[in-house]
Amino acid sequence: MKYNLKLALLGCLALATTFASCNKDDNDDDNNNAENGEVFENGFKILPKKVVKISEKSSEDDPTVTFYYFDEKGRIYKSDSWEDGVLDETSTDYYTYTDKTIECAYTKNYHSYIEKLEIENGLITKFSETNDNEERMTIFGYSDKGYLSSMKWTSDYSDGIIELTEENGYLVSSHEKFTTKEKSKIETSEYESVFTYDGKLNNLNVDLGFLIYEELYTSFMNMTGKRFQGLPSKLTSTVKETGEIAEYFTYHYTYDGEYVTKIVVYIHEDETHVEEDDIFYMYEIFYE
Repeated sequence: MKYNLKLALLGCLALATTFASCNKDDNDDDNNNAENGEVFENGFKILPKKVVKISEKSSEDDPTVTFYYFDEKGRIYKSDSWEDGVLDETSTDYYTYTDKTIECAYTKNYHSYIEKLEIENGLITKFSETNDNEERMTIFGYSDKGYLSSMKWTSDYSDGIIELTEENGYLVSSHEKFTTKEKSKIETSEYESVFTYDGKLNNLNVDLGFLIYEELYTSFMNMTGKRFQGLPSKLTSTVKETGEIAEYFTYHYTYDGEYVTKIVVYIHEDETHVEEDDIFYMYEIFYE
């Protein structure tokens, strides 16, 4: 699964982490107890502590620590990224809100970016990004049950679609198709991915569902339909045409009580690889 969802979603942290998904069943609303602040989704309680800092590190890069700042309505208005204890001045994001849009402005590698989310009925329906050299657009689709079912994007250099399959509240599989466009050469690749779970709930007050795509930025949105219920333990991605394994992911979680404090994602070439020799991504999560 060689794509980067951050192209479509980087930095656009939409709703406050204190809010649950805007697209709920009536039964979910009935279970919410406003008097004591308890919020339920899909029959389980969402933990109340707010995430205010995330440290990201890979086996190939130094750690980056991002701090999130909230306005009086609980919405993110700024985020800062630090490397080696020094603020990266090109990695401060600013967010502005209207009733139907959220915009994020930031500078990266000395290029200016503006990203825009369009919202209908509390759900993200369209994402667009413009910078000095390229334009990108992503369209979001939802199932009849209210889960995110597809993301289709186009840009100057690539097109793609991700189709998601849900069963009993879990994301069980996905189909990915990518087309790269370089000069006169066009290449298309397709992958099928299957997810495995071992009982860990996706119940922080940020949605960690997009962890499966190596991204945590989307966790703050809570505007992409109903929350998928579990945190994955494994993901196997195969090349559709040949059935050969393209990538094999395993997910390892550390807890402090009910709260996830560390997530390590290993990327293997196959199921027999020793994890210490594989590429990894590590996330440390800090609460208020």
